[in-house]
This record gives sequence, structure tokens and C-alpha cells, in this order.
Amino acid sequence: MRGERDAAAVDPPFVGRGGVDEFREIADTAPVMIWRAGPNKLCDFVNRPWLEFTGRSVEQELGTGWIDGVHPDDYERCVQTFETAFDAREPFEMDYRLRRHDGTYRWVLDHGRPFERHGAFAGYLGTCIDIDERKRIAETQRVLLDELNHLVKNMLASVQALAHQTFREGEAPGDAYTAFCGRLQAMAAAHDALANAIGGPVDLGQLVRRVAQPHAEDGRHYTAAGDRVWVSAKRAVALALSLNELFTNARRHGALSSATGHVAVEWTVDAGDRVRLVWREAGGPPPRPLAQAGLGWRLIEALGREAGGVAQLELAPDGLVCTFLFPVSQPSEGTA
Repeated sequence: MRGERDAAAVDPPFVGRGGVDEFREIADTAPVMIWRAGPNKLCDFVNRPWLEFTGRSVEQELGTGWIDGVHPDDYERCVQTFETAFDAREPFEMDYRLRRHDGTYRWVLDHGRPFERHGAFAGYLGTCIDIDERKRIAETQRVLLDELNHLVKNMLASVQALAHQTFREGEAPGDAYTAFCGRLQAMAAAHDALANAIGGPVDLGQLVRRVAQPHAEDGRHYTAAGDRVWVSAKRAVALALSLNELFTNARRHGALSSATGHVAVEWTVDAGDRVRLVWREAGGPPPRPLAQAGLGWRLIEALGREAGGVAQLELAPDGLVCTFLFPVSQPSEGTA
């Protein structure tokens, strides 16, 4: 195989009634690339689909010329697989990248099998098929499965932490159960938004609307408005949980507990590419802060612990105000 580039004459391994012409006709119209190597390991035949794929002449491909098209990173493995199988007279299967006529490398799957002529070993016959799309799909699936596994583990850890914190606070069992379910709903809303974003950054407006839905279904006491901005996956979960705590507090003690109360959620992007999201209550009973030692406040502070993030609570005359500051994410960013 590593010998001289021997442009041996094509000697078909089988001949039907139509002879050599029939063999060429079959080989050149086959929907796969076909090659043959003689007992000396040198290629002495390739069919038309092979030449159309590589964009080279038959003279360039014969002997060891076909190896010129193998990707450098696959060269040694390809040669070793071929020569090991050839010496053992055993079939082989391998994949490698082969240079196409446009200069790009495509993954191909190569099957080779020894054949005999008149009872004696005569060389190898092989076929190649382009599996590049299959390879890319498989790699994408692997990455997605790894990411899904990572997200599920993180989610289970978060649920466990929420359960531990919620049920240790000393609330009545019914109240603790209600709070826990609300927090799970907020996490679900964040993960729904993440699923729509295929694991990438989340549209902030979509996230706010999803978290608000179970708390302000009629929309009369709640508004949300802001620029089209993106939130990283990790920050989206923290923000969803924080907003859920604010909505829960507003329903129990704040603006949403009153028929005249109203909640406005607004966000803008400043010159430093930071999102400024403001939760503002009005028209409800006198403002009452979240217990700063409780889980609700700790969840809100969680966003502040994100890189560059800040969460601030304020008791304004009209009601509770909470401000979040955090960096803008880009649509192309991952889940970090």
C-alpha cells in the first residue's frame, strides 16, 4: 500500500456475460464509491462515483494515490486498519475523512473484503459511502444528551435544595406545600423558556410572562414591558425563582392582595450593557418587606450572587420596589 504509485491496468474481479463493459456499467452506476486493490495492496480500480467525489483523475487515484485525499489526522489509523486486515485476509470496516472535490473533508464509511480468483487470493474489493451528515447528527445528539444530563442533574439538585429550605422554615405544612409548589412552577417556567431556546439564552420578556401567568392570569393588575434582551440559562432560573417570590409576596401581603393594587415589571438596557429590571408595586396595603432571613429573600439575593448581578429591595411610599441589575447575554451564548 505504501509502495510506488502503480497505475495497474483495471482487471475486474468478476466478468458476467457482458464482460468488462458490463462490470464497468454496474460499477459506474452504483450509488456508492467502489475501489479495488490487488495482492500488492495497490489500488487498481475506482468507479465513477469515487472520481466524481474526489474530483481527480483515475491515474491520480490508482496505486497509493487515493491516500492523498485522506485527512492527515486519520491517515495513520486508515493505513494501519487496511494493512492489518489485508495481511490477515479479513474483512474490515472503518470511517475516515476524505477530501471532496470542493476541498472539504467528508466522513466516509469504508467496507473492504478479500476476494479470490481461481482459488487464490486476488486482493480486496471495497465500497465507501458518505456518512458526514450522519456523523454530524450523532455528534449533535451526543452534545445535546450531555447538556440534558447536566441540566437534569442541576435541576434535581435545585429541587432538593428548595425542598430542604422550604420545609425547614417552620411554616404550617399546608403553607409550606403551597410555597414549594409555587417555586417548582417557577423553575418549570424557566425550563420551558430554556427548552424553547434550545438550551441557550432566554428571552427576558417571555420568561417574565411565564412566571407571571399563574399569579396574574387576568392581566388587569399586572403589566410587563421592556427591551428585547437575553438572559443566560443559569441566571434565568435564579430570576424566575426571584420573581415568583415577589409575586407570591404581592398576592399574600402586597399589591396583588388588593382589588386596587397593581404590579409593573419593566426593564431596560443601560450604556454598559447591563439589564436593569424593576419590580414596582402600587395601590396595595402599606408596603411590607420580605423577611430578610427567609428563603424568599435568599432566592432574590441569589441573582445578586451571579457574576456582575445585583438585587436590591426598597420600601417606596406606594409599595415594594425590587431592582435587579445583571449583564446582557448574547443570543449565541451557551448556558454558562
